[in-house]
Amino acid sequence: RLAATATRKSSTLCAEALFCICIQPAYRWLRLEGRSSDLPHLSKLVLFLRRKITCDACSGYETVDCSECCASGASQCADKIICPTCEGTGSYKSCINCGSTANVQCEQCGGKGFAVGLAYQESAQISSRQPEAEEFFGKGFELEKELVYLELQENVSEVEAEMLIQRAIESYSQALRLGLQGKNELHCHWLLGNLLFRRAFDLNEQDGMSKQDLSCRPNLYRAVSELEIAVRLDLQSGSQLFCQRLPQSDLLKLDKVWGSQSSYISRKRGADQAIEYLLSKLKLVQHLLTVLPDMMFYLGMHFAEKGEFANAIDMFRAARNAEDYGDVVDHEHWTYRVAQITKKHANEQIERLIIAHFERASDALEQKNYDEAIRIFDECLCVNPEPEIAMQAFYNLGVAIHSKFRFGHRRGESISDEEYRWVMRISISTKKAIELYEKEMSHGLNANEFKEIYDQVKSLHLFTSVYGLVGRDAFGQRSERNIKAISNMAVYPFLRSIGE
Repeated sequence: RLAATATRKSSTLCAEALFCICIQPAYRWLRLEGRSSDLPHLSKLVLFLRRKITCDACSGYETVDCSECCASGASQCADKIICPTCEGTGSYKSCINCGSTANVQCEQCGGKGFAVGLAYQESAQISSRQPEAEEFFGKGFELEKELVYLELQENVSEVEAEMLIQRAIESYSQALRLGLQGKNELHCHWLLGNLLFRRAFDLNEQDGMSKQDLSCRPNLYRAVSELEIAVRLDLQSGSQLFCQRLPQSDLLKLDKVWGSQSSYISRKRGADQAIEYLLSKLKLVQHLLTVLPDMMFYLGMHFAEKGEFANAIDMFRAARNAEDYGDVVDHEHWTYRVAQITKKHANEQIERLIIAHFERASDALEQKNYDEAIRIFDECLCVNPEPEIAMQAFYNLGVAIHSKFRFGHRRGESISDEEYRWVMRISISTKKAIELYEKEMSHGLNANEFKEIYDQVKSLHLFTSVYGLVGRDAFGQRSERNIKAISNMAVYPFLRSIGE
């Protein structure tokens, strides 16, 4: 099952983003690659694929066209197009409410479901409308420039601004309806999406996004669709518009909506569906090699909901170090402020989850559920907690092992080689606890507070350094253990926190 682990980032993002497939107890890594078939030409009608569902009175049927063969079974279909009259079915569907005749063969395509040469006719029609489309695009662009100028001069009322926005939206929309092509098509979707986002926020459509489906918010829904189309076209055409920092900062708008919608999906259909939704959006922007805060934060929340502690921490850390575009975005702009709030919440979630996990392990130790305590302490340490928590966790891990095998009540020579392997694990964990205190905590403000624990760790480490060194062979004779052979012995479960 695809889980996601985002690349950690300090000041700049590394060269490629990696995502992980969890295979307990190890991890495999792969780079997700976008496929051209996932990013169809949305404006060119060389392959004009349609999807239609009839009204409920028809008892409902659905036509889904095959992108490879245009529903015809052909291996090559560049010169074919789904028949727009019958939607690729080859016949009409009768319906009393619709008024159409019953099961009549489509005359447009002769019942084939596609029409050879129709794609070229449609393409020619689009080419003939290009000058008009370009004119509408230019008109929309000029209207938007006028709006920006008037706002800079502080010489425009809210009503006038809304009128300019409406006219610009209508112009951009008409340009796309007329089949605008090339780079201007990409820019048109981008500019239109931003204007729709502005209108949606003016109408407060962003409020309560996590409580309602996006389709219930018409302006916001369309704004997201237009920007997503722009990102796809950018990848498909190689224009690299969104490789530039300023246009790429608009992804923060999508990021906020995607995160909120995943929260809604999680409540309605569960965490797995929410994760799947976010991964589909992650795939959309992966070629930009950027880590978005809300996407990573909500992935962390959904993994935490599923009880996948390590994945949740990885996501929250990615969100904490995610991109906020502070170098190109006004720090008073809502996208920057929301990104900062999300990063702050991610850091709080990291601390809360680690402390909660540590307390769960401590409770298991107190209840003498040693196997559970060992497992949870190991998980807690694998996410690299703060030194104060890590030191106590390493010590308590050793205590849990010591208590499970009752080494304090048994002679060292009486334990088996497999049990002595656990003694060696105690020695490693206590050594790590000692190193943490001496290197990172001994000169800190809380040094005295942890001094007592440090002394206890040293006592346990000293005990394991001599305990069980001598065992008994097959004949019952005392002999030194083969430490090297025991070190290579596979004893389950592996403890990843101590390097196994």
